[in-house]
Amino acid sequence: MNSLFIMTSLGTVGASFMVIST
Repeated sequence: MNSLFIMTSLGTVGASFMVIST
């Protein structure tokens, strides 16, 4: 459960960072 939450959070943050960086 915790792993899934962390992975999802990391993915969301990564996607947001990518969008902002572009």
